[in-house]
Amino acid sequence: MIPDNFYDPLVEEVLMDAAENFFGARRQLDGIIDLFQSFVEAVRKKEADIAVSAGFLNYLLLDGMIARDFYEAIHINSPAVLLEGQLSDKTVPDQTPFAFTVKGEFTRFVLQAYDDLQQACNEYIHGKPDDGSRLEKNDAYYNLLMNMCDLINEKVRHVNTNMSPRSVLQFARRFDAEAEGKENIIGGMVFGGDGINEKLAYHPIDFDSLQLKKYPELPKQEQVVSKITSFCKKSYSGNKNEIRQRVSDVKEKIRSFQTRLDSHIS
Repeated sequence: MIPDNFYDPLVEEVLMDAAENFFGARRQLDGIIDLFQSFVEAVRKKEADIAVSAGFLNYLLLDGMIARDFYEAIHINSPAVLLEGQLSDKTVPDQTPFAFTVKGEFTRFVLQAYDDLQQACNEYIHGKPDDGSRLEKNDAYYNLLMNMCDLINEKVRHVNTNMSPRSVLQFARRFDAEAEGKENIIGGMVFGGDGINEKLAYHPIDFDSLQLKKYPELPKQEQVVSKITSFCKKSYSGNKNEIRQRVSDVKEKIRSFQTRLDSHIS
């Protein structure tokens, strides 16, 4: 006669595997969600960097006076998010670009400011060039987050549908005639019957609810250098006094920064 507990070790192994698959899948999903959230925070910091870069360019372009016209000149249809940026000392150049005239200095300032902004936006949207190194939190970028969100939501649907707490209890019930009663007790007293799935279910991530800024794709400086140069010449002619003052203020900030730097070094 086969003892009653002959199959106990096998049953225990099967149930342990089922439990490990269930909790392992949830631990893995929790880890991916935590990683995603850390990437979101890293991208938010890049938003601040872009706002600073955009703010300096807006300042050179007299803010609302000609900044919007500038983006229209290089065919950027949705520049509103860039126009929000305000001037910060963090983006003052290290030195004044060489030029024979104030108009030339203005043009060179604008070209450099645009180049910095274009590179910042491109890195924000597409990330740094892949050099084969391990992806770090600071390397996170907008498109990566969109793809991660889709993959996480797919995993959420899989776990909620195929690895629900209720299904695990029902699986365990097949190995023990008393399991049905145990399941009802556990489900009824602890998890509220059929509500166990709802209480422990994962919720998909609503990407839009993160409210990350969607910056426009900016063409590389060499692709629009002629348009920018032409715009600067035209704008200078119509706003000479205002632009002269802005250039003078920027040059003064550069001199002040250099003085503080030299003082600190000495």
